[in-house]
Amino acid sequence: ALIDTVLAANEAKDLMIEAGGQVRRAAVADPLAATIVDGSATIGGGGIAAMIAKDGGGFIDALAIGGNKVIAAGKPAGLLITTVRIPGGTSGAALPVGSFLCRDPAAKRNIGTVRIESIAIESPGPIRATVLVRGQVLLTDLGATLPLAVTSREPAGRMPFSMRVSFYKGTSLVTAKHQIVFTGEPDCDYIDRWSVVLPGLAGARGQLCLEPGVELDQDGARISLSAAQPRLCWAPLASGFALIRHGWENRPSAITQADGSASIDFWPNAAGVFDLRRYAREWAVGESGDTRDVHAIEQYATYAARGLAKSHDLVIDFAPLLAERVDGRAGGVHVGAPARVVALSDRALLVAQPGWYASSGALGPMAVEQTGGAYAELDAMARRRLDYHLFAQDLYRWHGKLVYGFWQSRFGQAHRNDRWDCDYGRWGWSLDDGAGRIGQVLMQEFLRTLDRRYFEAGEAFARIAYDTSMVHTQQHLERPGKWWTAIGCSHRHNVQPFGCPYVGMRGSNPGSPRILHLLTGDGVIADGLDLVCGSALAYAQGQTERLCHSSSSDGQGSAACALLWKYETTGDRSWLDACRTVLDRSGLIPAKNAAAAGYGPGFGLYEAACEYARLTRDADFQARLIETARIAAGAKDPRESIGIMAIAAMLSHDEALTARTASLLAEMTASTHDGLEDEPVASWPGHAGWKTPTLDINLLRDVPRAIALLAPTPATDAWPAAVAAPRRPADAPADWYH
Repeated sequence: ALIDTVLAANEAKDLMIEAGGQVRRAAVADPLAATIVDGSATIGGGGIAAMIAKDGGGFIDALAIGGNKVIAAGKPAGLLITTVRIPGGTSGAALPVGSFLCRDPAAKRNIGTVRIESIAIESPGPIRATVLVRGQVLLTDLGATLPLAVTSREPAGRMPFSMRVSFYKGTSLVTAKHQIVFTGEPDCDYIDRWSVVLPGLAGARGQLCLEPGVELDQDGARISLSAAQPRLCWAPLASGFALIRHGWENRPSAITQADGSASIDFWPNAAGVFDLRRYAREWAVGESGDTRDVHAIEQYATYAARGLAKSHDLVIDFAPLLAERVDGRAGGVHVGAPARVVALSDRALLVAQPGWYASSGALGPMAVEQTGGAYAELDAMARRRLDYHLFAQDLYRWHGKLVYGFWQSRFGQAHRNDRWDCDYGRWGWSLDDGAGRIGQVLMQEFLRTLDRRYFEAGEAFARIAYDTSMVHTQQHLERPGKWWTAIGCSHRHNVQPFGCPYVGMRGSNPGSPRILHLLTGDGVIADGLDLVCGSALAYAQGQTERLCHSSSSDGQGSAACALLWKYETTGDRSWLDACRTVLDRSGLIPAKNAAAAGYGPGFGLYEAACEYARLTRDADFQARLIETARIAAGAKDPRESIGIMAIAAMLSHDEALTARTASLLAEMTASTHDGLEDEPVASWPGHAGWKTPTLDINLLRDVPRAIALLAPTPATDAWPAAVAAPRRPADAPADWYH
């Protein structure tokens, strides 16, 4: 299926999923098959005939569906990136922030040339064929004045990209997942167009999403406000339509027309230039460097955004758009979009019932959503906290070119200035330290409730963590003195997601990316996880600097969790052994005392230790884990260790640990709830400065594990009703603007 599928209980009992090398697939008539011949990919069968050439344009060089040519061999559909080089960009006067007018007469526009380095088959068929293209876009002068320390390892003039293109047997659909890595100098190099061009396929109109909440229609040179505002980025083609998933949120994006061709624009020329400068030139934020050394932070600012990535998902349906039902969801969302466009705008998911995830322990012990009984109020409180943030995100439209729908996790999130460039002092807004864990909670709640809103928000957290916060190049300035091998590490906290000179493994926590990948097979997310695993493995093998500025339990937690993901997806025992090395090196299993635990409970180290103990059934290590939990139970505030206490109690049947876990849950249930999220929903978002929204992400992550100890989910638990809960612009209180 290409839309969400949730099976009812009577259907699920007849569903059998087989895996492993001995499984023999059922015969498929006219199977789809992808092969590599002389370095190029050929796809045939299932009504599809396609080619992706090694010397091609990076997308599809020829395509016929049902015998009808859609993309002719002589007119390939390809990737197009153009940049502007502004030599005087370091002055700030050549292109003032927010300006469309460049004042440097030496500025030069460069049109990229696609150079494909490899083509591989990720899925050979027979139902879906996926081709992975990796390469470089060659751009004259990109990064021309980077220091030798960088160009000796990563030559200038090259912008790496990946493109995963999927075809489906018997359908007119093509989907793609695309990522680029910015390797230029943020002060001097600007992307002014980033597109996939479809020759001869221009439709009746185009669409631009330049600001959150505003869709514009394009008819040749005429731009007008769309009559419907569907929160989608889509437009018709000569036959069918093109769609950028989440293009409305991850704006600016567009589907445009020119000279008979259609362009899927991940950065439309109408948006001006993609400005990646660190705008706080001389300031660090709290831990982000020594503010007394202005010149050091200014040097860092020159290179801050180098190494970030940006990715997009696109869908093309080449079947004619017939007169079909137009979706009319409430609140202005998706009104005016054909049902087929709406159906394909979201991820395709095949999910099990929450009871299966809970009872199987596939993602560790956890309880399903508690709608009654002793822990119902505790779960309701957790959902209020998440729902408050979703409400605020929709009200203020916290979306954009780099933040993807990210929230803050501390201070007054109820912004009233309609933009994300907010600095709350020490930590700034991005707080990449917590992105993986917040996203993990959202994904976990999706699996516990089947509420699609949590999946969408969790996906956004995974995307920002492994796109715009992570370093995808080999090197980056660190703290901000020298160039380190920082690939796979992330900027930790700043006003802009790439703005922090403290680059470390802490921000690369794989909580949400892991679940997103396991649910969807997202290749871009898998690439990010592989970068984290590469640095984590190097650390385990003795390159202790590879966690950068997260070399203690904070970075060790992210590293250990990533190595477990690699083990569970490959079965290669060496990754599990590397995880054990990281856990042992931490010296916290067990810690000397509760105060010495440091970041172990918060950043995934304890979580990895619990999973390792359960996976390996290593008696000696389990004894160490149980001792760690007993020490943690004696802490002044043991709530942050409630997860490891619950797992240790399951392994040991220790009555004291079980009783202490139960008493902590009772205390949390009875505690005062006095955050903005606890005000009546009609008054949301409330007023910043009066109260603060509460979001203790470690507790939200670990409480379902503790509930699983005391109220385990039966393997036969019933299927809840799926919650579609479409997102729509939230309504402010009636007196909000008075």
